[in-house]
Amino acid sequence: MHERAERVDSSERTPCERQSPRWKLDVEFRLSPYADLPILAMPPGAIHLRYAWEMRLTTLHRLLVGVVLASFTSAQNTLRVSGLPPDVPFSISASATDRQLTLDLIVEAGWHLYSRDVGGGQPIAVEVGGDFQASGALVAPEDPRGYVTGLARLTLPIEVAGSGASGPFELSAQVLLQVCDELECLVPMTITLEGDVEALRVLLVVAEKDEHAARIEAWLGGRGFAATVTTYTEVTAVMCDGSDVVLADSKTFRSAGVKSAVINAFPKTEAPLITVGFNGTRLVEAHGLAMTSGYI
Repeated sequence: MHERAERVDSSERTPCERQSPRWKLDVEFRLSPYADLPILAMPPGAIHLRYAWEMRLTTLHRLLVGVVLASFTSAQNTLRVSGLPPDVPFSISASATDRQLTLDLIVEAGWHLYSRDVGGGQPIAVEVGGDFQASGALVAPEDPRGYVTGLARLTLPIEVAGSGASGPFELSAQVLLQVCDELECLVPMTITLEGDVEALRVLLVVAEKDEHAARIEAWLGGRGFAATVTTYTEVTAVMCDGSDVVLADSKTFRSAGVKSAVINAFPKTEAPLITVGFNGTRLVEAHGLAMTSGYI
């Protein structure tokens, strides 16, 4: 994506543009190979868009994952923890989505674990199994000595080993670690994590259940999302609130095929809402929200 910001002379703007901020941002998108699929919405008026239809659908993928994982915990699945010896100077709990394994540790004062090999005890390592595999490196908070102390949250990116299924998936993991104080280290231990993990639930709202909707549903399913398709006339608050994210789709500018009365009746929801295209703009306006979307 290419961006360019420049100061705009008010005399060069149309009456509509004069109501916009004095800064213009040119944004160039590239969409390929799904040129007929709307991806996301951008602000009109303050943001003037220049389109090149070659932006990839991975943008939507990252947006969906980011919205859910960064802001919401409803998709977290608590895992069973076993193999922890009694009277150890720390506790551990674990949870997961189909994208991330999270370990929460509470280490007693005076004790520490190692996040990396510094010539002391065994550093923390996580081995993932079941229907999953690691998709990145373990991230652990540490001090300059490589110690993990106090309240610590460790995260490991994971992914389903394969594609096309929507779960639930089985996750098993082994956590290898050693806890030490300044004088000694306890015997290295292996802790087992187990549980079922549900995929992130996406409610796809479309004008009609046609080939266009089927392509988006297949694309979401192929990336591990549990997608449910409904229409603007069928969608309910219960359906929205039962999802991790709601994706309100639109085909093309001014040919969305949904009446204003239907848009205005769209249920309000506690779930994060991603609006797409011309219908998305109308939906945001109908909900009385600050304008944060336009159309591509």
